[in-house]
Amino acid sequence: MSVHVHRLAGCAPQPLAHYLKALGVLRLVSEQADPSARGWWRDESFWLATKLDREQLAEFFLRDWAPTPLVAPWNKGSGFFGAGAALDAAARSTANRFEALRDGIVAALALTEEISSADAEVRAIKAESKGKGLTKSARTKLRADPDYKRRLAEADKRFAVLKASLIPQCRLQWRGPHREWLDAALVLGDDGEPAFPALLGTGGNDGRLDFTNNFFQRLGDLFDIEGTGEPRKESAAWVCNALWGEPSPALKSAAVGQYSPGGAGGANSTVGAEGGSLLNPADFLLMLEGSVLFSAGLCRRLDRREASAAVAPFTTFAHAAAYASAGGSEKQRGEQWMPLWDRPLVLAELRHLLAEGRSRLGARPASEPLHFARAVARLGVARGLSGFERFGFIERNGQSNLAVSLGRLSVPERASPAVALLDDLDGWMERLRRQARDEHAPTRLKVVERALADAAFAAAAHPAEPARWQRLLLALDQ
Repeated sequence: MSVHVHRLAGCAPQPLAHYLKALGVLRLVSEQADPSARGWWRDESFWLATKLDREQLAEFFLRDWAPTPLVAPWNKGSGFFGAGAALDAAARSTANRFEALRDGIVAALALTEEISSADAEVRAIKAESKGKGLTKSARTKLRADPDYKRRLAEADKRFAVLKASLIPQCRLQWRGPHREWLDAALVLGDDGEPAFPALLGTGGNDGRLDFTNNFFQRLGDLFDIEGTGEPRKESAAWVCNALWGEPSPALKSAAVGQYSPGGAGGANSTVGAEGGSLLNPADFLLMLEGSVLFSAGLCRRLDRREASAAVAPFTTFAHAAAYASAGGSEKQRGEQWMPLWDRPLVLAELRHLLAEGRSRLGARPASEPLHFARAVARLGVARGLSGFERFGFIERNGQSNLAVSLGRLSVPERASPAVALLDDLDGWMERLRRQARDEHAPTRLKVVERALADAAFAAAAHPAEPARWQRLLLALDQ
């Protein structure tokens, strides 16, 4: 059996959308076409070794790929509570390749019938005060009516109670690929409440953008989702663009979310004052397929009194340090450090790497960017990695969250003993960091702490350069 090696030029380490797309390609090919497929990173591209030649690889995604059922009935915008034309089309499909989609939709619908009824009741009561025949004064009077307020409060309470029990029921009853998606999208916290890793927003949505609803819409762009499942006329060019970076037909005007800041539109993104969001549907689909590999867990913050937070593999809490565009006032939801490796891995090895998600500083996990940089320098990460691409989930472009690339950290061939010098500063720097994060902390303290964090990170990332350590000493003298 011959092996074909493909350089997937459309799958680069950044933006995050393209990184996740590469993992989605490896996952889908390995699970559905070639279990022996291997993938690795080299020359700013993802490489895939498989028994499929170029034409067969494209044909797999066009005609054989069975999409993962990414369903999120806990989100109002998921299509289960209205505005779900694409999801309904998938539910009516007859194509064999969409059988898993139908199974996932059925599993979700089985748990949402009563919630849908409660949601409809809330909407009906609210609609009473929005009738076209009502004057403004009559509308105000109705909303102030005690009976109206009581009925609305009771309906809202019933909906809230049913919704609170939905996620535990999903975890209890779901099996198969939609359960794998659930484990990546959220995790139940210490108090039984859902917690959400930043990689997938808040359980599969970011603000008003629901990733799962858009997943079904983009499937409809690529395939005859309601009928035979055949690709549409533009689909081959979109798939070749997603895999090999070949020129594609016009992109779709649709939201890409946080994963590709350059394609998200907004001010100064095109000729004129503002541009819209454009994407290749195949990019969006493969990106979310790759995100399924990042099963979430719980991690406690430095302060033991704080509740645990949901994290995906290789995540840290945010710190506005060690990258030039950082702003102290920027809101951040954490950082994701995506591993790079230069030796071929099969899917099982990649799953093990991500399940372990290991970056340790001594006996404890690396939970902050500086800790992560020190762990890398001391080889406190999984063996076989060549580096990490660092992304921060930062609120920019209004209130939109974007996965901003913050640079790359290389894994050295040998552990650097010089980085151990930072151990003596560890406890003191953590106390300083907590004081600087206080909202009442003086600006001078925040500036000094930021400069010190920058200098310490640079020393950990480049321990063989004396100038970095000199800058750290100068920062300590401030």
